[in-house]
Amino acid sequence: MRFSARFGAVIAALLLNTADAQRKLALVGSFGGYPVETMSFDMETGSLSSVGNTFAGYGPDWFAFSRDYSKVFMTGEVDLPLTIGSVTSWSIDRASGQLELISNVSLDTPTHVALHPSERWIFTASWADGTTSVLPVKPDGSLGSPTKYSVGEHVHETVIDPTGRFVLVPCLGSDYIAQFLFDAETGVLTPNNPPYAKLVPGTGPRHLIFHPSYQIVYEVNEVNSSIVTWDYSFSTGTLSNPRYISTLPSSWQPGSSIQYAAEIHITRDARYLYASNRSPNATGLNNIAIYDVSPTGQLFPKAWESGGGDINYPRYFSIDDSNRWLLVANQLGMSVTTFEILPNGYLRKAGNYPATNLTSFVTVLPF
Repeated sequence: MRFSARFGAVIAALLLNTADAQRKLALVGSFGGYPVETMSFDMETGSLSSVGNTFAGYGPDWFAFSRDYSKVFMTGEVDLPLTIGSVTSWSIDRASGQLELISNVSLDTPTHVALHPSERWIFTASWADGTTSVLPVKPDGSLGSPTKYSVGEHVHETVIDPTGRFVLVPCLGSDYIAQFLFDAETGVLTPNNPPYAKLVPGTGPRHLIFHPSYQIVYEVNEVNSSIVTWDYSFSTGTLSNPRYISTLPSSWQPGSSIQYAAEIHITRDARYLYASNRSPNATGLNNIAIYDVSPTGQLFPKAWESGGGDINYPRYFSIDDSNRWLLVANQLGMSVTTFEILPNGYLRKAGNYPATNLTSFVTVLPF
């Protein structure tokens, strides 16, 4: 499956123009069978412009990239009562920007995909059936058959730790994070000891990230809109000592709106951490929470950025490799809002740009 010849020519011209040294490609994912959109991102102004799109199956809503960005793995999540989704692998042509399908494997409602540091395995999280699947990746990027593991209710993410030896799986409906040992030679997951890091009931763990320097994990909780700071052991692959902090401002009144926290990221220098708040209510909070990170890893809330109302159900956001730009995927706004990260961690809006319907993912490629 390829982009049209006209689309490839447009991207090639874009990349060859000497004025485009400040421009990079961005990929935008979606729910509901809408295309993956390729956009041109201006690294000086933060502006986005559409270049073209390709159909990538139902719900290409989460991407994982190979180290050299020559390949991308996508989830094809479906909405209940549908259950059969897919995970696909694609090649990315750096010169033309074309995506070419390599393989397609059927899976139950995969909502997240991650690539092991060895690039020999991918991991998926399936929301509806509560499983994590491990699939071998062949040298050409094609995928083998999945091995499924029952983990808990509403599995939302599968995260490989930086050593590649351990895997953490937030289970939103079970209020715990499953902990596994991983054998990178055989691809086998084994429950760790203890097998779970438990949270208080009604927390709803969704996504997590590692501190760039310390043995700390930050985890965002969808149901009660909080962040948990965990101590993490790289020798045992286990979490301990959870500390909770809200993603919502103290002025928010419980019950005034339905709120779901969604995504979490930290800057490369570990000075600032960001989390997204979503609400389907007109009076609800849709914003990016901003935290200072102390030298010991403690979080201190400082601001909530709504982009002047442009942020609309921010399912996902990303920070580009330059650590200068933060891009927000607005699921209900069907747009991407771009922000410059200022030296003090605050966000300055660069613009809001129409994107593929039910926008669910956005990332800037390093070329």
